[in-house]
Amino acid sequence: MTARPALADLDADTIERGLSAAVEALEARTDRGSLVDWVWWTLADAHEGSRARGELSAEDAAGKAYAWLAEAAAALVRVMAPPSRGPVLALALHAVMHAPDEMLRPGTLLELVRSELPGGEVAARRAAHIASMRHGKSAVDSLVLASALLPLDEASAWFDEALTQAAALRPDELARTASGAMDGLGSERAKMLYDKIQSRGGAPREWLVALAPQLPDEARAGAIDQARAWATEGTVMLDGKVRTALLACVDAAQCLASLDEAGADDAVALVERLATLGLRDEGLSAFDRRFSEPLRRMEARLAAYRTGTPSPRAIDHVRGATSGLDAARWAELIKRHAPVLVAFFEEAELVARLARLEDAMGIEARAALAPFVGAPLRRRLLREAVSLQRDAGDTDTLAALARCARWLEIEEAIALSVLELPVGSLEELLREHGSLWWTAPLLHRAVGDEGLVEVARVIAEALLGCTPPAHGAAGFGPSA
Repeated sequence: MTARPALADLDADTIERGLSAAVEALEARTDRGSLVDWVWWTLADAHEGSRARGELSAEDAAGKAYAWLAEAAAALVRVMAPPSRGPVLALALHAVMHAPDEMLRPGTLLELVRSELPGGEVAARRAAHIASMRHGKSAVDSLVLASALLPLDEASAWFDEALTQAAALRPDELARTASGAMDGLGSERAKMLYDKIQSRGGAPREWLVALAPQLPDEARAGAIDQARAWATEGTVMLDGKVRTALLACVDAAQCLASLDEAGADDAVALVERLATLGLRDEGLSAFDRRFSEPLRRMEARLAAYRTGTPSPRAIDHVRGATSGLDAARWAELIKRHAPVLVAFFEEAELVARLARLEDAMGIEARAALAPFVGAPLRRRLLREAVSLQRDAGDTDTLAALARCARWLEIEEAIALSVLELPVGSLEELLREHGSLWWTAPLLHRAVGDEGLVEVARVIAEALLGCTPPAHGAAGFGPSA
């Protein structure tokens, strides 16, 4: 294969002609080689945008290139099968070994560690160190996540640092941190962090509540009771995931007692919990005694029948409550309850409810419903959603379609990639949650694991001017 020129040697006219030809070739052949070539020209176009914006100053260009390569590798390996990740992780290791701390996102390091980056414990340690030098929610998230990957004696010190930084966060930031960063700690680390918070006077409460379901058996019951009391008082801000984890620890008597005082959303969740405990009818009866609004009662029934076949009476109730909904309300309902709605309605009826909705909500609702209907209707929904994405799409709708990537036609995945990957600069393309992050599942659908390895290599070639060796050195991080 003819060696590609350095991106810095290309002018804007050459890039425009090359990108146009690459798009035409890709649309004509839809093969791996054409897609990889198009990715290279897309990088060249983004590089020209970065140069025009002054984002490629000589003093930090190399550091940015390595940091971007690490981000790109993290975006790609998350959609690849673990046995196929090795070559991309090797590129990631090369990148993080050379990227300076001030340009490397600790969250990227931790994402790569969870994808089995070689030298993972050393990488987690470095991520914690970088996070300790920064501030804000993402730094706190990284400190807690790194602590889950390090030996207990090291985790203790990083937990202390996380708590110190958390004191400066807003309540809504604490709630999101509690929800996201507490996953995967394990009972031993959860108990360690819980005790540390208690010793500091019990703040932040949001963390105590999120940790309660993860505690060892002997410590969990009292913590759950305290968490429920705070939640009832409204003295903590919790997100849905934490509330769900709490409810999974509540027994039947506590559920029924809580139904007498809970708000409508929590009451619906309590009905769902009672259904899993074999008390579906009791939960619905208690809910109906407090709430008379038809749509609320409908939501309770949808929650109660997330598993199992709904009774004819429940079907009549749900169908009656939804008879007057407009298309937008139907779309919202399908987004929230698609897995269970197919038990209450004919699939074709649900699809028909969305026919006139051609905005972003319509795209998301079609993507939400597609996994739960038969193949012919799924094909119709996704064909319509892909068509609407060009004019009505945004990042949220792209994410919804990416979750359906396995069911897209290869031509559709390529068309969406051509639409969504090109952006104005390398920063927008390769940063955390940049366009590569969102389109990676689509690229994977188009060319599979082996194709993504080639994509990673062409990104490395474009950023660094060469393809790094496919192995890592013993050290980790830039030289002191």
